[in-house]
Amino acid sequence: MKKIKLKRISNPELIPIIVFSSVVPLIVYNKFSNLSEVVSKSSLGLSFSADPFSFYKMVLIIACAVLSLIILIPKMIKKEIKPRLNIIAAALSIYIILTILSAVFSEYPGIAFFGGPERMEGALTILSYIIMFIYILHVVDDYRKARTIFHSMMISAAVISIIGAIQFYGMDPFKSEFIRNILNMTPTARFPYDVNTVQGINTSYSTLASTNYMAMYLSLIIPFALGLYASARNNGARLSSSLLIYLLLICLVGSASGGAYYAVGLSMVFILFLSFPYIKRNVINMVMMSVIVIGLMLVTNLFMDNLIARRLNFTTMSYELAIGTEANTSIYIDDIVLGNDTVSIYTTDKSFTVINDGEKLVALTIEGSVIPTYILDEGDLEIPGDVYLFEDNSYSDYFMQAFDGYEIFAVKAGAREMFFYMTDDGIMVPGMANELQKIEPIERNQFIYENVRTFHGRGYIWATSLPMLRDTVILGNGPDTFFLHFPQNDVIGKINMTGRFSVVIGKPHNHYIQIAHDSGIIALLMMLVALGIYLIDSLILLIKYRNQPGSRILRTAAFCGVLGYLVSCLVFDSNVSTSTVFWTIFALGVTLNHQVRHHENG
Repeated sequence: MKKIKLKRISNPELIPIIVFSSVVPLIVYNKFSNLSEVVSKSSLGLSFSADPFSFYKMVLIIACAVLSLIILIPKMIKKEIKPRLNIIAAALSIYIILTILSAVFSEYPGIAFFGGPERMEGALTILSYIIMFIYILHVVDDYRKARTIFHSMMISAAVISIIGAIQFYGMDPFKSEFIRNILNMTPTARFPYDVNTVQGINTSYSTLASTNYMAMYLSLIIPFALGLYASARNNGARLSSSLLIYLLLICLVGSASGGAYYAVGLSMVFILFLSFPYIKRNVINMVMMSVIVIGLMLVTNLFMDNLIARRLNFTTMSYELAIGTEANTSIYIDDIVLGNDTVSIYTTDKSFTVINDGEKLVALTIEGSVIPTYILDEGDLEIPGDVYLFEDNSYSDYFMQAFDGYEIFAVKAGAREMFFYMTDDGIMVPGMANELQKIEPIERNQFIYENVRTFHGRGYIWATSLPMLRDTVILGNGPDTFFLHFPQNDVIGKINMTGRFSVVIGKPHNHYIQIAHDSGIIALLMMLVALGIYLIDSLILLIKYRNQPGSRILRTAAFCGVLGYLVSCLVFDSNVSTSTVFWTIFALGVTLNHQVRHHENG
């Protein structure tokens, strides 16, 4: 009988990298977890969390790092692989050492090491990123290996973009009861909670948890999709690459993210600059791709009621986070002063005092004059409590409402709604987990707070976060602990940001502030040094050496992907859904640069 020989897997050392870069972003399976008392108090009083997108990604990331060490260390001991030490690796070594020390000395070491709920990006995860970076530098020592990883990421991108496009078309697979049962997203006896992953109508988040993370992913991967087209050798490959580019652009529109538009736009500028010789030699191919992609986008726009055009015109991104577009969003709360039975409200539009005597609400000017009001005749409307409207038309954006025998009352100022509770200790406001509190002074960067009120409330978060960094120059507060250190009792700030107080600020929405808070300002500087050296080195090599077309395509894509990602980091945070792709691309860029320099210098 003829023996069947099993074909040996080529380059098995690439398996951890392929899983890290291409499989991890696809993982979706819900994990219910009990929350500690400290975390629960900072999470609206919830006793458990549901995490379909982060926990098992984190587990697989750490597993990849462990496997990589098992492969790499024996090879280095046997001197089969020589250590590659450079300034980038040295800077990242300082960065991870400071990150680990920040976790060790953190007020919340458990979260700092293992990660917070629904994020899971603790020090162990970040250490795994660095291990994988070092592993890629040592293992991916030629262009063919880099190309293998590149193709695996493109397969992963195809899966992610197909799911994202389906979501954009209005058919979210995560709404399917069948899919939800498979992914453990339905209630159980222990956790009677229905996991809702839906981000909004016609939005794309795929397997990456949120539209923000989809935006970060696209800033990394779209340059590689263009590189896939540039490396195609026949029309069939060009057609499939064009379809992938179309799907990724649909997901970009579905992310509804201005930050992603700017990040991808900047990448495109550099791609055009660095790839101009290729474009000039391949005009017909570029025209073919443009016709296919633009044609499909136009057809999609036609069948979706001009949605793409409206998104690209930023019209659907002009509203503020969770407020809506009907109420007047231009009114902000400057201050609220609580008394025993009075509340003085200072807004950017009006200033007045409300008196609650237990039977009626009376509005006064700050000077003490009565502002005429009347109680709304409900008619057939079922409105809880008494609603007070102002007779003066200049107060048309304001009204008051009393509930529960005037024990609770609310004041609405445009899109901002404030609730007040009558207690024996005077009027109080609801805070985290609905615990009643007084309004406490919060330190902020006033310039940013007053002048950067766009970006879906990010200006408020940044203004409040920056003063926190005074204490994180050498060491940070520990990875993933931002939500525990942020002043969650900031009632006025949260009302200005979202229109309501009941929201948890879980992250700074800026990766650079995130690093400075979690690992320290010195760690941030080390990270910027590593990235800056890579970007400068890449640009010099791409301009100086125009041979090696295959390697050049990947190096251009890596440079533009990292650059776009760093722009997106201005408004987004690091996360386990996209960081594996970033660290892989960053490491590929560094090792390909090393190979080019070694080749050119003989």
